[in-house]
Amino acid sequence: MIELNPPDPKLFDFIRDGGYKFKGPGGSLLFQSTAVLNSINDKNFRSLAKWTGYYLDNIAAAQNPNATEVLPVAAQGPIFRQTSFKPYTNRFAFKFVSEDTYDQYLSNGNFRVSSLECFRQWEHQGDPAGDRMEGYSHCGYCFGEGQELCIATISGFNCHILSLTRDLKNQNTMRGTFGDVVLRVELKPFAESLADALGAKAYEIRSVKYSDLKLFRGELTPPEINGFPPDLTAEFASAVRDKGRLPSIFIKPKRFKDEREIRLVFQMDDDVAEFTSLNLPHLLRYVERIR
Repeated sequence: MIELNPPDPKLFDFIRDGGYKFKGPGGSLLFQSTAVLNSINDKNFRSLAKWTGYYLDNIAAAQNPNATEVLPVAAQGPIFRQTSFKPYTNRFAFKFVSEDTYDQYLSNGNFRVSSLECFRQWEHQGDPAGDRMEGYSHCGYCFGEGQELCIATISGFNCHILSLTRDLKNQNTMRGTFGDVVLRVELKPFAESLADALGAKAYEIRSVKYSDLKLFRGELTPPEINGFPPDLTAEFASAVRDKGRLPSIFIKPKRFKDEREIRLVFQMDDDVAEFTSLNLPHLLRYVERIR
């Protein structure tokens, strides 16, 4: 194992019980665990991630009076790659909301996008839709000669999120959790118009994967790791943030699998507020109430 230098306080803020938070152009990244090892196989990578995740989740759950069950040490899950997260290309997706939410907001063209931090806070507030693991992932990156970076991070701070469901297969469950009103959304024009209103630098639409272990493996190239190891440089932190964005945003614990979620993700230049509300009546041309 290679010893790393302490992070530069000009680039990283220390977060108690969290880690070191890099704040740079393109959004922040919270480093929770970082190790440089000789290359390891999938079995050992999964084992390292499982025990690291168990430790980190115990810390997170201890701060949350409404925490769901801590990640079990027996947790399993596939290892995802870049190609695992394909764009969602169906024309429509669906949104379940309460009658009050529809009448007061959506029917008037008022839309709200949320951050991953907002979803994390929902669990603290006892909302069953909340998830303290939003944005978390454990990634392994090969680099150099037989070396591997194994890293646990929280990412996606610069993203607005809008959650939909891909079909009506579990509509009874969805209506019980989110409300009886069912909206059908024409995805591409809706997302393009919303991205334009937000001033997003990019948007994407993908299906959420479900796994209690949020595992990802990839590669880092020499230009991306300039100075690393032993230093946590801005170039390195930015590369890790960008490489790990997909598993951080598009994997959720198995308890949410009935939601069959589609995520519209809008990338901004900097970190976003917990939620953003916009009045965009013209988006209603792409939204149809079907129940």
